[in-house]
Amino acid sequence: MASLAPHVGRVSKEYAPHGYSIYTDVVVDLYAPDSASQAFVVNDTVSDFTLMASTDSDIYIESVTLICENTIVADGTDKWSFMVDYKSATGGSGANLFAHAVETEDKLITGYVPYVMIPDQNQLVPQDRCVTITCTRGGSSVTMSRPKIQIRYRRKA
Repeated sequence: MASLAPHVGRVSKEYAPHGYSIYTDVVVDLYAPDSASQAFVVNDTVSDFTLMASTDSDIYIESVTLICENTIVADGTDKWSFMVDYKSATGGSGANLFAHAVETEDKLITGYVPYVMIPDQNQLVPQDRCVTITCTRGGSSVTMSRPKIQIRYRRKA
């Protein structure tokens, strides 16, 4: 077997846009740790949460994972809807990082089992923008207990 040059890796790499090869994970709590019930409850309106900022370079969001402690049985009425986008310091919106809002309709979210949402892989989050998630609850009987969001993203090497 011929030897490889020192700069050539022997392990196949996953696809990454040119120069974007460092994976980083961020985990954000979506509940108030001092609340009595530790449950995340949204009135049938929209709630926005700032998740992270891309301060050192442009980034690509690889996956958004929801983790919660309770099982959520969703149907056509009782469901959650998630949109992830980026905003500037003045609050201006970028693009929704999903082609459409991700809905939990007819999907079972099991407690302690990651619920992975894959965004549009071509959406770049520009440097100095904040990544936010918009959570919308449909119906009144679906809540999440101690929810967390894990963001996996690539940044420039």
